[in-house]
Amino acid sequence: MDHYQIISGSFQAAIESIAMSVDDLAEPLSHATDLMSGALLQDHKILCCGDGADAALASLFTSNLLGHFARERPALPALCLSTDSASLTAIGTGYGMDDIFSRQVRALGQAGDVLFCIDSALAHGVSLQRAAQAAGER
Repeated sequence: MDHYQIISGSFQAAIESIAMSVDDLAEPLSHATDLMSGALLQDHKILCCGDGADAALASLFTSNLLGHFARERPALPALCLSTDSASLTAIGTGYGMDDIFSRQVRALGQAGDVLFCIDSALAHGVSLQRAAQAAGER
């Protein structure tokens, strides 16, 4: 099989997957957007995290909030909890990898902030579950 066939097949599969997901994802995404917009309008911030490759997505998301996306606008307050390698390894060494995000949420999160956990693999990692629990406590 040539590279063109592989690439076009991957694009076609992605298009089909997105089309099939619209009905399932439109409502939850709309709710998440409203929640985040409301927090930002009330001078709160977005904390974002993800494990593995999802850490890169979390970084991209917060970078787009801090910078700009699609058009020029003021910077929006956002922190990526997945990118500070010194903190991640210090927390992981001292408390275990399951607490790498929850410890940061407890230190940096405030009432009214929003925690956005990215779990594209649907692995439901313990570190993300504990981060969500810590956010609820804050």
